[in-house]
Amino acid sequence: MPATETGIAFTNHLSVAHHMTNQMFLNGSGVTAGDVDGDGRCDLYFNSLDAPNKLFRNLGNWQFEDVTTQAGVSCPDTFSTACVLSDLDGDGQPELLVNTMYQGLRLFQNLGGGQFREQTESAGMERALGGMTVAIGDYDLDGLPDIYVSRYRAAALMDVPNAFVNMKTVNGRRIVSRFNGRPTTEPDLKHRFYIDARGGVGEYGEADTLYRNLGNLQFEAVDWTGGTFLDESGQALAEIPRDWGLAVMFRDLNHDGYPDLYVCNDFDTPDRIWINNQKGGFRALAADAIRQTCWFAMGIDVADVDRDGHDDILVLDMLARSHRTRMNQLGDVKPVMELIQNPDHRPQFMKTTLQMNRGDLTYAEVGQWAGLAASDWAWGVAFLDVDLDGYEDVLITNGHERDGRDIDVANQLKTMRRANKMSDRQIFEKRLLFPRFHTPNMAMRNRGDGTFEPAHQSWGFGHDGVSHGLCLADLDQDGDLDVAVNHLNEGVGVYQNQASAPRLTVAVSGAGGKVHGIGTRIEVLGESLAQGQELIAGGKYLSGDQPLRTFAWPYGSEEKVRLKVRWPGGLEEIIQDVGANRLYELHPPSEASTSNQDVVETVAAKEPCR
Repeated sequence: MPATETGIAFTNHLSVAHHMTNQMFLNGSGVTAGDVDGDGRCDLYFNSLDAPNKLFRNLGNWQFEDVTTQAGVSCPDTFSTACVLSDLDGDGQPELLVNTMYQGLRLFQNLGGGQFREQTESAGMERALGGMTVAIGDYDLDGLPDIYVSRYRAAALMDVPNAFVNMKTVNGRRIVSRFNGRPTTEPDLKHRFYIDARGGVGEYGEADTLYRNLGNLQFEAVDWTGGTFLDESGQALAEIPRDWGLAVMFRDLNHDGYPDLYVCNDFDTPDRIWINNQKGGFRALAADAIRQTCWFAMGIDVADVDRDGHDDILVLDMLARSHRTRMNQLGDVKPVMELIQNPDHRPQFMKTTLQMNRGDLTYAEVGQWAGLAASDWAWGVAFLDVDLDGYEDVLITNGHERDGRDIDVANQLKTMRRANKMSDRQIFEKRLLFPRFHTPNMAMRNRGDGTFEPAHQSWGFGHDGVSHGLCLADLDQDGDLDVAVNHLNEGVGVYQNQASAPRLTVAVSGAGGKVHGIGTRIEVLGESLAQGQELIAGGKYLSGDQPLRTFAWPYGSEEKVRLKVRWPGGLEEIIQDVGANRLYELHPPSEASTSNQDVVETVAAKEPCR
């Protein structure tokens, strides 16, 4: 949908001067969707790096207006990364969360009528660095949505010219003792460097934060080593994980009614898969449950791709689709392979992984077989049943402003240094020789057997550029999900879903108090096909969807179609006699009934909203 028609005129600008001195900005920014003013139409909010963010109010009929200034959510001069719209105080109106590179997570309370007021300091948010994806979920089932913030770094060794480190041996172990003449015991250098398996200097990321919701928009940071997070053996963590966090998602992976966590981490830092222990905390997934993961884990989404009743996990990496490009981006291939005798080791490989759920919380990695292993320099991913055939397809954004993995350019710089005796500073400035790695976004159609085929051209999703965050929303209220994408240094992409097949849309509204719909699992039960999806908040790469889900109408179904709803904690409801091409609004049960996990209530479907 062109900006000249919609009025959504927005570009996430990033100057050369900024990304040449700090490559962290090249990770881009996100987009989120929600009804901010309560008029029944879904609005869009886009983050920006070098300019203010923008909120676009949906006027209907694919017309939008910029209401950023009136709403008070422009966030100038913040280098904004992730954004999420979600009701955090139970008043039925979505708050706005904006994550940043330098100022930490900012919280804007929704005052009603499309007006916001910042409450970051009073909410207890830390002023932390390197903020990336934000996920929201009620991990302790106290009725209050909690917040997990993944963090990267705000500055890295790769952007420091003439960097010099000193190493020494302590108790038989090599450590980095000084950085550019400063001892690594100083606060900003402590826990930053390590010696990797190749004998080189590695660098840790910033620590993530889990914020527990105390009510009334008050939050407290959970202590990593205080017993909330347990290792695989059930012991409290001894150290704070300092990973290169890019994405995180709350999702009930084992269908026990409690939200689990999957954290995607870049470089050598491992992904963290935390299973909710139903005691107000998490335990690390056993090492043998997932036997391999991505190396450069980017975005994540979860879906039951083969409709066997078990959710599968898709995590993006940066393996090129083109063989020629792939051969030219292999400079970082790990030369050291861990010993096969270590049964607890979970190797990382540079490829997109599809973890197929075996039904017992163990997984088989089938990305290559499924046709998804190569997705270029990928960032955002969303499962969406585009053609409404009952099986969820895959949308992937990709591209990079500077192809720093181009080994031809890297060798050229090495030659220039030897021939011209160029300084580290001069070589550093020559990084502009790395070309823009613009690639078409991907749409992969689910064949129904767990494998996928390319469909980006036929579906109109093959934009060739640099794309980061994406979100799903019903922008025209026709019952299918449209798509918004935040591109870098070019106008955003807004895509109208033109599917014509019958559909069924489910939303949760009228929450109020301590009851909410995040983490609700919805199943459409018909004779020909059973479909299941979960309502999440945030968790998409730097982005967040509108809180509703769309299902294909079960084709050929002769029996009455039912909705099965499992609320967080396990309470289930069955809604009988639902119809096609309708929106059903689910109202959470009362606070008193949420404590009874054994109740199963059967109700007749009420007249739909439309």
